[in-house]
Amino acid sequence: MKIQLSSKTLYAIMLSLGVGYTLLALVTAVFHLGIPQPVFKEISLWVFMIVAALFFYNRQVQKKEAAKKAEEEEKAKEADSSETRNIPPST
Repeated sequence: MKIQLSSKTLYAIMLSLGVGYTLLALVTAVFHLGIPQPVFKEISLWVFMIVAALFFYNRQVQKKEAAKKAEEEEKAKEADSSETRNIPPST
C-alpha cells in the first residue's frame, strides 16, 4: 500500500513537530537550567505568535489559490460554451 501525502500535509507535519520540539526544549530549559518563569512566558508567547501568524498566512494563501482556481474554471467553462455556440450546423 502506497501512502500519498501532499506538500501542504508534509508542511503541517513538519511545522507541528518543530513547534512540539521547541516547546519541549523550552520546558526542559525552565526546569533543568533554571530560566526565570517570566522569560519562559515571553518565549512561549513569541512561539505562539509565530505559529499563529504562519497558520493565518497559510489560510490566506489557500483562499487566494481557491479563488484563482475558481476563476480559471469559470473562464474555461465560458470558453467552452462560446466555442460550442460558434459551431456551424452540419448540412
